[in-house]
Amino acid sequence: AVLDQTAYVVMEYVQGIALSQFLLERKRIPWMDTCKLLRGVFLGLAAAQAVGVVHRDIKPANLLVEPSGLVKIVDFGLASVVRDRIDSTIYQSIVVGTPTYMAPEQAKDPDHCTWRVDAYAMGCVFYHCLVGHPPYQGGSAIETITMHAYHEVPLVSAAGIECPSKIVSLIADLMAKEPLSRPASYEEIIARIDRALSVRSSSFIRRLLPG
Repeated sequence: AVLDQTAYVVMEYVQGIALSQFLLERKRIPWMDTCKLLRGVFLGLAAAQAVGVVHRDIKPANLLVEPSGLVKIVDFGLASVVRDRIDSTIYQSIVVGTPTYMAPEQAKDPDHCTWRVDAYAMGCVFYHCLVGHPPYQGGSAIETITMHAYHEVPLVSAAGIECPSKIVSLIADLMAKEPLSRPASYEEIIARIDRALSVRSSSFIRRLLPG
């Protein structure tokens, strides 16, 4: 907007902390609470996808957790609008996004990303929340990108984390190397989370956050 010939931007104030800080302090989050937190993120990404927007930088630092447990997706600075045709020569030497959570196809061609790169990143965030560290940790950005592309998808169950098999398989599917091998829609992802969730409520988030 403009006031007295001065341009300004009005942004929502989010009371809470970044999921990255949350993980730094607590390391891991129980599977049920992780599902409840991330379910809302998938809903937000579905809304973005519905208008053709791909975030391209989903990571814990870009997910703000409110005291209520609601998660807000922030920093759409790298977001792209899906188009039918894009000049692929413009950015072919630039890596767009954060390698720790980046889908293999995004590292190769960041200007032709679909919503499935955000789904992949969410699989990595899901894994990080449950296990306490990202699925791939290379000594450099290039090494991490290579691990995403060629290393076997690590299973949450292999880390000895208590988690239903339905969630273990969902995370593995989200991190499939081939985009079309991932879940077909956000609706499918949310439905799979709902099937795994118990009807029991949890006060875990309310205990951790001020408010």
